[in-house]
Amino acid sequence: MFGALETLTDRDPDRRDVAADVPGDLLRGATLDTDSARLVVGCPVGVAVNEPVTKVRASPP
Repeated sequence: MFGALETLTDRDPDRRDVAADVPGDLLRGATLDTDSARLVVGCPVGVAVNEPVTKVRASPP
């Protein structure tokens, strides 16, 4: 989980785009405790605010 979230800040926009799908997958497929769920939701939101590449920002959760 942490590796996938870390990839959201990769230099390669294609890797960031793929990584943007991971939080939704984690929330749908895993039983997360409250702190992990907050991290999975909060991290991508914080990164997306500053994302310069439109396709990465628009990637579905």
